[in-house]
Amino acid sequence: MLPKRHRADRKILERVFSSGKFVATGGISLKFLIDPPEKSPKNGPKICFVAPKSSVKKATERNALRRTGYVEMEKRLSFLPRGFCGAFVIENPKIDLKKEIDAILRKIKTEKHEKNSD
Repeated sequence: MLPKRHRADRKILERVFSSGKFVATGGISLKFLIDPPEKSPKNGPKICFVAPKSSVKKATERNALRRTGYVEMEKRLSFLPRGFCGAFVIENPKIDLKKEIDAILRKIKTEKHEKNSD
């Protein structure tokens, strides 16, 4: 499971949802921002998973989805830049979370390379 130092708190989430960028795939979306080095957290990227009650009715299922997301992101933390803050919103509980996370990370990486090449 993702260590607590890499999980986003409410302050970070408010900033992300108010001024972050948005990337989505079939059943999951990511709202994120990348802080400049002087503002970036000392402990690296900050991530959270949100499973809204409108998508998943049972709390046990919402918690299981979030836990699965944290386990999958722990394996992929090295792909995220320092200062990355993001919230994954799980809109469809029947998705393959691993594949969707990989697809979103590829989109972010592609955007980053396109931006750097301009």
